[in-house]
Parts: sequence; C-alpha cells; structure tokens
Amino acid sequence: MNTWLYTPKYLVEIDIVDSSPINKGDVNEDGKVNGTDLVALTNIILGKSAQKASADVNGDGKVNGTDYVALANIILGKSAASRSLDTDMAVNGTATLQVEPIAIKAGETRELTVSLTNPDDGLTLLQFDLLLPEGVYINKVGDEPDISMGSRTSEHSHQLATYADGQRVRCLLASPVNELIDGKEGAVMRMTVTASNDFNGSTLQLKNILGVTPTAEEVLMPPTIYALVGNDVTGVGHVNAVDAGTSVYNLSGHKVSQPQKGLNIINGKKRLLK
Repeated sequence: MNTWLYTPKYLVEIDIVDSSPINKGDVNEDGKVNGTDLVALTNIILGKSAQKASADVNGDGKVNGTDYVALANIILGKSAASRSLDTDMAVNGTATLQVEPIAIKAGETRELTVSLTNPDDGLTLLQFDLLLPEGVYINKVGDEPDISMGSRTSEHSHQLATYADGQRVRCLLASPVNELIDGKEGAVMRMTVTASNDFNGSTLQLKNILGVTPTAEEVLMPPTIYALVGNDVTGVGHVNAVDAGTSVYNLSGHKVSQPQKGLNIINGKKRLLK
C-alpha cells in the first residue's frame, strides 16, 4: 500500500446554518400553538423531556417558567403573537364539554357551570372558547371577572386563566406540574352572568375545545350550542313541520329536528308547544 502525503493549498471555512425557521411556542413542532405545547413545555421545564429551541418562547436563551407564562399568554390571546384557534378539529375521543342548562330572564343573575366528561382519557389541560350571546355579561368581583374553577380541580394543582375579548371568553385550565384533572365527570369552571334588561333569549356556544394528556397527546371535542331562555315566551298550539332553515333547541341546549311538547327555542326565540 502506498501512503501519500498531501498538503492542502487552501483552507475554506464553511458555516452550516439551519435555514428552517423556529416557530417560538410550537414546542411539539406540529405547526400549531395551543395547550398541547404548554404541556410539552411543562415536561421540559420539569426535566422529563429534552430541551428544544422552540421551547424558548421569549427568546432569552433559556427555557424556564417565564416561557410558561409567555406561552400561556399566546394561547389565551393576550399576546401580539397570538394565532386564531378557530379551526375545524376532528373529534378523536369520547370526552365532551358541556354547559349545564340554565334559564335566565332579562335582568336576572345566574351561575353558569361548564362540565367535563372524560371516561377514557386522563387530562391535565383543557382549553376552550365560550361565546356568550349579546345581552349576557360576566359579573365582576372588584375588578376581576366572577369566574372560578369547578369541583374537579384544586388550587394547589391547577390554575384557571381566562381572557375576555368582546363576547368571547377564552379559557385555559392547566397544571404547572401536569397533574390530572380530578375524576371523570363534573364541573371544571363556574361563572356568574347577568342578562340585560332587554334580553329576549339566544344561544351560547362552546368551541375550539381541546383536552391534553400529561404526555402531550391531544383529545379533541365537538363544539356545542346551548339555548338561553329570555323573556318572550309565546304559546304555540301546534307545529306541523319545521323549515330547513329553522333551528330548534330544547331547554337542555341540544338541537332537535322538531319542537317538543313544552318550551322550545326556535330561531333564538322561546316557543311553548302545548
């Protein structure tokens, strides 16, 4: 075997740069920024997962609790970096979120309860939008909205953050240590609302509903629409058919194909079928 000695004439230095952009806050790198990233970030801060550049939400070169707060603000819509969470999400589990039925007349104050049922999935985080109808407003205690956690959560293991933007209230229930939400069914949030003096009934919506497991797996839930009863009860002796463009809800807030005997919500108005 011959051995050759070669002395290079030129030395060229090349910097290798990763040109792929880093989406700050997209910790799991799925192209979205939502509660799933907050769970993934928590696991990184706790030392359960390896660090990623995308987890440095505030860009200070470190990954810690400051990034947790910054990411929560993005998800809630408080940050300029916020992205719309309005998306067509395919349901992929048996978990559901619902508002317990209430009747509220003009000028009245009622407690509105949001309940979670998740028989097959242990969830550590829940995010959703609650869309209140015009004429229904959240009460305040001092300068803060009268919103609190439900019976399935506890102050030491979970935090509830909300941000109201007009009639939309974005809600984020999360655990700083990825603790499970207690149990399998029951209230996760309560708020006190008051109807204006001219409120005549309408509907409220739950949408953009996302649950997350402690291992950052997403559980997507269906949006729902609920009827809120107002002042204008109208007696209806008989209804033969409902036009295709007519919306009918029962007092539990569920859409039905035909009005039922008793009180119905038809096109946002109360109707009494005898």
